[in-house]
Amino acid sequence: MKTGRIYAAFDRVHADDALKTKTGDFLAAEIRSRSRSRGMAVRRLVAVAACFVLLLAGGGGYFTWLMPVSAISVDINPSLELRLNRLDQVVSVTGYNEDGQQLADSLEVMFLDYQDALDEILEDEQVEQYLVGDDAVYITVSGKNETHCQKLLSAIEDCTADSQNVYCSAASSEEADAARAAGLTVGKYRAFLELQQLDPEISAEDVSDWTMKEIRDRIAQLDGSSSESGSGKENQGTGYGPGGKNGNGQGKGKGKGQE
Repeated sequence: MKTGRIYAAFDRVHADDALKTKTGDFLAAEIRSRSRSRGMAVRRLVAVAACFVLLLAGGGGYFTWLMPVSAISVDINPSLELRLNRLDQVVSVTGYNEDGQQLADSLEVMFLDYQDALDEILEDEQVEQYLVGDDAVYITVSGKNETHCQKLLSAIEDCTADSQNVYCSAASSEEADAARAAGLTVGKYRAFLELQQLDPEISAEDVSDWTMKEIRDRIAQLDGSSSESGSGKENQGTGYGPGGKNGNGQGKGKGKGQE
């Protein structure tokens, strides 16, 4: 029986008994729940199996598996953040506003590879409703390892290359921490700082439920420029340093919009 083999395997792992039992329960439940579905996704089983192998490597593997080392924020109006472990698998999903929390609650992306998780987010019905209009998606990668973040960014740019109005950039871990302290994802935090320069009275709480397009439109109203740079209408391009036309992010930013 699969469940019995799981517990037997954990008897050989040098870790706290309560920790082994809790983890064994989780993996057994995952396998049972996936097995009940005839259309069960292979990628989900692969993710669970990879985590299981890591856990069997030793007690420390449990913490390696769950420890977030990088993050991907996604902003439209739903604002949420995916935290990734060293295997680039999703280990937490956090909504940063009401729509973001609803979306986070509806997703089944835990322990998926980040690219599979982003696919599910961009294909979500709620997100697609925004994209049918003129809203843009801002995807921001952050973490302490700049080289790894740039690899994640390049892969995300490749997988979203055919999507309109998607903007990708990288941020430092310090910037991401400042955004979390303000209660915002890093993408929205950047837009908020830009708006705050024009309207010092605006607060992070004020913009938490605004769409990115609403923030960009407000910036355009205050500085008298067109809002097209924030809504994905410029031609495809890449920018370095302060993020070119699409904000003030570090690293490489890319957006593909309508001609």
